[in-house]
Amino acid sequence: MEGKSCLTFSFCGDNEVSALAVSDAIKSLVELSTVIYEKEYPDVEFRLTVRAVNPGSLEFVFSAAAFVTGTLLSPENVNYAADLISVMGATFSIKKFLAGKPPKSVKRENGRTVVINANGIKGEFPVGAGVFFVDNRVDNSVRNIINCASLSDGVTGISIDANGKIEISREEFDDCFQKLELDLLEDKSDVEPIVSMSYKQVLFIRQVDFSGDLKWRFTGINDENITASILDKDFMEKVHSGGQNINANMYLIADVQSTVHILENGRPDKSKCTYEIIKVHSIKSPGDGQITFDV
Repeated sequence: MEGKSCLTFSFCGDNEVSALAVSDAIKSLVELSTVIYEKEYPDVEFRLTVRAVNPGSLEFVFSAAAFVTGTLLSPENVNYAADLISVMGATFSIKKFLAGKPPKSVKRENGRTVVINANGIKGEFPVGAGVFFVDNRVDNSVRNIINCASLSDGVTGISIDANGKIEISREEFDDCFQKLELDLLEDKSDVEPIVSMSYKQVLFIRQVDFSGDLKWRFTGINDENITASILDKDFMEKVHSGGQNINANMYLIADVQSTVHILENGRPDKSKCTYEIIKVHSIKSPGDGQITFDV
């Protein structure tokens, strides 16, 4: 399944802005999106581009495409790209809504993030926007974008259109640039995730990860795609030492732990199913002999 969505970002006012400010703003938008999808959609693959720059203006279009192909909990009629863009836009709305002051309360209720600001005013935002209150990198990215705009005297504000337009005027920059130390999100109902084990699963390797995050991509025997961390230290030591070659034709026989988070309505949160490979029993290529580890 593939979904696409766009966010339009504009520097308002004068048509001349520091080139460094533009490049830094784009970089901060990418950082913002990365934090959000890592937290909210860990098993969804996103591709991010600046799709267009409109001539004669300081407006550019940030495009996100999400790819979900038969995951174990593959949802129907869910546009992850639109959800990501919506949450990105909501983080600017929250920043404007707080006006540089910590909120009185933040709760997740009825599928929404509900915020009471310092003036006692209630605001509701997409549930995924709660990441603003649990990861300071979100606030930092938004602040960086505001700072980029403030560097050019001719800029009168910024505008973000993510299926709903948000404008932050230059007069609001000082308040919105205030750093907020946030770890405030409360869940109205704290439902324990469901953790289960699947033993000796066949997982075909799609993509390896030597970055240290240990996020590998696999395809199962039912054509489901998953991203998983490999926690088997013996196996990873063989891979890192060169004792075990890895190629895209290989598959693992492994024990997999699945963690499924539950929504308030009791349904599984299909965007947050995470997988960990606890034990690799063997690895082989189709048609070749099987390499067996300590089973």
